[in-house]
Amino acid sequence: MITVIQRVNKASVIVDNNIIGQISRGLLVFLGIETGDDDKDIY
Repeated sequence: MITVIQRVNKASVIVDNNIIGQISRGLLVFLGIETGDDDKDIY
């Protein structure tokens, strides 16, 4: 499991050329979870 937190002026998520989510100024969180990760991987 890995997490990256980044301050952004704007961010969006595009799937199949469609924006499915967007924010203006704020925090962008990239969260990667792998098969087999469990509660002990959070800490």
